[in-house]
Amino acid sequence: MRSCMTIYRKQVRSHLHCCGSAKRRLTAKLDTALNSYLEENKDPSVEDLCTAFGPPESMAQLLMEALNDADKSRYRSAIIWKRIAVSATAVLLLVSAMYIFFIKQYHNITIVYEDTVSETYDIFGEE
Repeated sequence: MRSCMTIYRKQVRSHLHCCGSAKRRLTAKLDTALNSYLEENKDPSVEDLCTAFGPPESMAQLLMEALNDADKSRYRSAIIWKRIAVSATAVLLLVSAMYIFFIKQYHNITIVYEDTVSETYDIFGEE
């Protein structure tokens, strides 16, 4: 049954920690093995696939052993750049929020003359 193959394939794919091109290559290898298994066993369940190929986590680990060093380093650098981008975005949002808060908080400047008369001036020239 194709739906069981799709479920097992998605479970294995979710445990593959590599870049997209390597993930497609490894998934193609898995598809070849699954299709040959489906030719022999017409209606397997997900449990049958797990019995034949192992749990999705171990199958993903087995597939990832075939990766070369270039694919592994590309994945690591992509993860590092994603973390840098997320961190920079978080810092930018935090600084923007603080800036907006303080501008709203101290938008008007009040000048007091002789403790009785006060005038308020808008920093941005708005009245």
